[in-house]
Amino acid sequence: MNVVSGLTKRVFTTLFVLFCLLGIHNLLKTEVIQQEEELTLEDIDQKLNTHSSALTPPNSPQTFVYSSLNVQTIEVWNDSSGCFLEKPIQNPGGTTAIAITPKGDTIVAASLNGPINVWQKNESEFGKPLSLPNSNFWITALAITPDGKTVVAGSPQIANQPLKIWKNDGNRWIEIVTIPVEGSVNAIAITPDSKTIVIGEVVGELLDDDEGESHSQPIRILEKQPDGQFAVTHTLLNSEDVISIATTSDSSTIVAGGLHATLRSWKKQDEGEYSEPFLIIEEDLFNVKSLVISSENIVFIDHPNEPRPTTVGLPIS
Repeated sequence: MNVVSGLTKRVFTTLFVLFCLLGIHNLLKTEVIQQEEELTLEDIDQKLNTHSSALTPPNSPQTFVYSSLNVQTIEVWNDSSGCFLEKPIQNPGGTTAIAITPKGDTIVAASLNGPINVWQKNESEFGKPLSLPNSNFWITALAITPDGKTVVAGSPQIANQPLKIWKNDGNRWIEIVTIPVEGSVNAIAITPDSKTIVIGEVVGELLDDDEGESHSQPIRILEKQPDGQFAVTHTLLNSEDVISIATTSDSSTIVAGGLHATLRSWKKQDEGEYSEPFLIIEEDLFNVKSLVISSENIVFIDHPNEPRPTTVGLPIS
């Protein structure tokens, strides 16, 4: 009986020790999780690389703008001066998306806690912003036409928002079109005539290409229809998330920057369909956060901490 009693005590003692150790482990694990959840905007910025940038085509002088979630300003760099503007643009809430006109005279940006704002340059400085109506939602991609009069915005799927287009009628900004989309919009480009929109999207389902490979990061080309609405006319399948995108003025060439340090292009063929993607660059890049294209060149920024525009030739075929 004493043997059984002693054995029982040892079993209970062992179980008690294991229970205590498990409790301590779970407590430590909970503390680690809480520490992970208590992230500042700066932590998120570093973990998710949520920098936003945009640049003008390779003209002289060239301008690019740069911001992120963990700062309240937008920095504007001008090649002619070789430095940032003395007075950064104030954008409270942290920037989630940004775009700039080719002349560098109009900037549009979205933030976490406010509407989309548009700044226009008055001589050497940018004036007070104008806010776009019905734009208080999570925005991850922006584009603006060269004349600075049309803005299009896209969101992550969780925001449950369509693509939205605003037009400036000379006195104010008006929301004119909403376009349903299937997934999260990571990048947007728009042609100067506002008739073609190109988006880099992430969808839930896998799409199969002609070779049987599956993709969930399509590039959609939407064209304006006679009734004023937009419809998807082409879907280009891509093998990675698109985080920047650009198009020529006639949408004959599409260039996309990928999350995993790639740069690809698609060219419209004589029959109206687009070619298979041409891999321009796939090494020595961080990730292509912003890009623009001209008739001959592609200019892009790939490193968020040291934004330096890089120029490469646009593939002929």
